[in-house]
Amino acid sequence: MMSNSTRTVLPVLMACVAGFSNAALAQEVYPNKPVTVVNPFTPGGPIEREFRMYTVKLQQQLGQPFILDFKPGAAGTVGAAFVARARPDGYTLLNITTSLTGAPALYPDLTFDVIKDFATFR
Repeated sequence: MMSNSTRTVLPVLMACVAGFSNAALAQEVYPNKPVTVVNPFTPGGPIEREFRMYTVKLQQQLGQPFILDFKPGAAGTVGAAFVARARPDGYTLLNITTSLTGAPALYPDLTFDVIKDFATFR
């Protein structure tokens, strides 16, 4: 037999769980439109070849185009600045190497923060 407090708490918990599951169902499927991948280096290099293989696999698995957009210059900071200004919706990605970590020391007038303005895949 359930106690009075259990009879009160149980429906509230069930309503919360139902609410969370409905919120999860309401989420859009990602991606539901083409994804732009900015490569901040010149076309034809080893980074492009490797990343192009990844984009082909992502297109196959996720069913949306992954478009490579080249924005070379200043050790990757030109492309990084472009991505930092993009909408933070996951549809503009940055293909970068460790060169971005040294950018603040080389370019003190960067228009973006290499730590705060980017999110990584986890």
